[in-house]
Amino acid sequence: MDDTFRDLTRFVEWEGEVEWLPADAASAARLELPPHWAAALGRDTVRRRVTALWSPLAELLPRTSSVFAAKVSELALLRTLEHGFSLVYLFDVGSDLAARRGFAPVEALPPEAARFPVDLLPLYRLHDGLVHMMSYDGGPLRAREWRSLADPSSGVVSLVKIATDGGDAFGFDISETAAVAYAIRPDDEEVEPVADPWAFLDDLMASRIEDL
Repeated sequence: MDDTFRDLTRFVEWEGEVEWLPADAASAARLELPPHWAAALGRDTVRRRVTALWSPLAELLPRTSSVFAAKVSELALLRTLEHGFSLVYLFDVGSDLAARRGFAPVEALPPEAARFPVDLLPLYRLHDGLVHMMSYDGGPLRAREWRSLADPSSGVVSLVKIATDGGDAFGFDISETAAVAYAIRPDDEEVEPVADPWAFLDDLMASRIEDL
């Protein structure tokens, strides 16, 4: 396994009992992994493993599915006391280091997700959050880390932030009769409605990898 993965340990040391494992057929056979992960890791090359992992999302997130398969150089399992198993994708970018961490999937989302205009469960059945390894942004957060903003007087939840990218955020205003997706850019003092949430998330996760 690439020593670069072990170089990433400093970003997760606080999680305790950090262990890096090969993301391959042998690990899939001996570890209790999510079934979809285990099936995909049984493939014979890294690219085929990543393609199999993302195949259920190829229509919803075509750019992300494609660029992850095309540019991934290594794939590893990360196990920590705090978060259990994650998959870490390492991308070939020469002297720079680009890695994304996808947490173990969930089979249900928080109740407020039922009011979103799109069903995010297909994504969360692959990864319960997919973020930059070092900065913990650049993609959807773990469902338990979604942030809800409530009206200070009524206490009614309005905006549910489900993804971050630096100071920017993406989420859904569930206070409206028909929930609306918004991109929030505090530095530009902008809050923009998002017509296609899947396309927005696809761009968020894929664009930086495409540009490498």
